[in-house]
Amino acid sequence: MDATLVEADPITLLEDAQSRVRKLARDHVWFAEAVRDAFDRYRNLLGRYQAEADAMRTREWDAARALVASGRLRDPKLTADSPHGRVKVQGLCPKGLAERLGGCRSAKVPLDLQREAAPVVLAAMDRHAIYQWPGLSRHVRNRWAREFKSALKAGSHVQFTWWILIAPPVDRCEMVNPATLDADSLGSFSDDDYRTIALYRLGGLADLGSTRPLVRCPPETGNFDEDMAAYSAWRARFPIDPLDWDCVAPPIDPLFLPPDVAEQMIDDRVCLDGQLACGRHEALSPGH
Repeated sequence: MDATLVEADPITLLEDAQSRVRKLARDHVWFAEAVRDAFDRYRNLLGRYQAEADAMRTREWDAARALVASGRLRDPKLTADSPHGRVKVQGLCPKGLAERLGGCRSAKVPLDLQREAAPVVLAAMDRHAIYQWPGLSRHVRNRWAREFKSALKAGSHVQFTWWILIAPPVDRCEMVNPATLDADSLGSFSDDDYRTIALYRLGGLADLGSTRPLVRCPPETGNFDEDMAAYSAWRARFPIDPLDWDCVAPPIDPLFLPPDVAEQMIDDRVCLDGQLACGRHEALSPGH
């Protein structure tokens, strides 16, 4: 008998996974509660990642600033094969200096040119650090913006990007963003953290288009930064293109939760949670 196998399109596969997750939430109270609890746990996980990433960036920035203050744009201990970190610095650069630097790769800037550029880079770094200060007055910000535009308009300076090459911290480790959907990266998390990520994503899948979502939009607390972070985390659960966030009925988008990842999240960890929570081995396959 001739038969032609037609593979379902990704949207249909993701919609099928959505139906499975919604059924789990209807049939098993433990699952619905686990999805609700996972939202706050995910935010804590994301906060830890961001704090660690910020701390590492600060360490790298401080190392780069110390290097630039010594008159170098590249750590002299680095060799061609050495692992290294790159710190990006942006700011104004005198046009002539920019032209000379533009012809050199970051790793091959001559020492005399590094020393000439170092005070300019250091000024850009200090200006950037001050500009990030929340207490900086609007008057100063506006004055700096006018000076920046005037220098560009006069042609004396150009916008420039420097890459400062530093030796990576000895205890540096590659941190994985909990927002990842890469299968290999997801596999690097502990069981508890993976479970949190899976329930966070599956909850967003179930809630997309639902009139009674499992996880309601977080209430406002009056703290703008906290409220924005909570709202952003809540919206980021949904497998939709961020450009469609303001749509009345945004379409489901497999690019923001691949069907195979969703299926693995359902099968690999969430079912196990249910079996443990219920105290027995339940079959949670599509036919049950």
